[in-house]
Amino acid sequence: MHSDLYKKSLRNEDLQEERRNKQLQEQKRLRTALQDEHRQISNVDIAEEIELPKRYFDSRRNKEFTKIRPMDSEWLWQRPSDLQNWLIMPYPKGQRCILIAEGACTRIYTKRGKLCCILHTRFPGDLMKPGSGTVVDCVYSRADNTIYVIDMLAFGTNDLVNCEAQFRFFWLKSRFQDYEIDLDNDKGGKKIVLLDKYDFAYIDSVEETVKRFPYWPDNKPKLDGFVFYHKESSYVFERTPLMCWLFPYMITDVLGIPSSIRYKKPTDYIGATQYMHFLNENEMKKIKRNNEKLKSEPMDASLLIEMSETSDIEVDSSVELVPNDICTTGGMELDSLEEMLAAERSLELEGK
Repeated sequence: MHSDLYKKSLRNEDLQEERRNKQLQEQKRLRTALQDEHRQISNVDIAEEIELPKRYFDSRRNKEFTKIRPMDSEWLWQRPSDLQNWLIMPYPKGQRCILIAEGACTRIYTKRGKLCCILHTRFPGDLMKPGSGTVVDCVYSRADNTIYVIDMLAFGTNDLVNCEAQFRFFWLKSRFQDYEIDLDNDKGGKKIVLLDKYDFAYIDSVEETVKRFPYWPDNKPKLDGFVFYHKESSYVFERTPLMCWLFPYMITDVLGIPSSIRYKKPTDYIGATQYMHFLNENEMKKIKRNNEKLKSEPMDASLLIEMSETSDIEVDSSVELVPNDICTTGGMELDSLEEMLAAERSLELEGK
């Protein structure tokens, strides 16, 4: 039942472009409907507070959660016929997380929704920038203690989920410049950095990007791979063919664009498509092992619930939480951000 959580072909990688076009049409239809709805209330002040994702507290596990989940990618099985309508983003090795600023503080959640950190930023919704709130998709790199911003779902009173990716990224970049986004008085020395995107309509910049090694100075953080976004795609809370992924050593095989030969291929790599299938098979074997473990080992009910909501067995550490609607003004780490996110990352890599 967890098979949809992985970058797998479903034996229909040849249909990826067809599924992609179908999703694009559906998203365009939804945007048009929303625009028509706003026109009908054009004489009304609509600059109201947006509805941020609800937080909830599980007393059985003594943890706070959010139901929001980040958008997830598929393999880029083939070169898109409309490659000029795509963007590419270098992605650092790290742990995916969701950052939510509201109620005079900023919370960081793991990609499975578990609260792991409370601190202060200059995003709207935090103490320094009062406003409706901010929801940002991020990846945390332990190598340089940096939170890299991928995408933005909400900012102030603006809901960006149904906006096209190209607009979201433009908005995100301009807000970073206007608000001088950063952490406030973070004792751990963390930074917030916006990840760059490159447009395939300007192929020279893309070619320069995939040839660069190391991508970041001193190879910190290391480049994990490249994420591809269709310019017209909305943000969805599931896996989508409008957001795709390749490891650096797959770029030339799939896109026909020369990449740096310093990104070493695995010893058992014989081609991009074959290796994608190989990795998918390993993931499915891991799912099967975990499902068998669920059936064979006695567990308490709360752990069973937690495992049923995730694809892996999650490392469970005690977290001392502040009440759901209270934030300390000095910033507070509820658990080691590095340890909790690293635990999730290690589980994702297990079996590969």
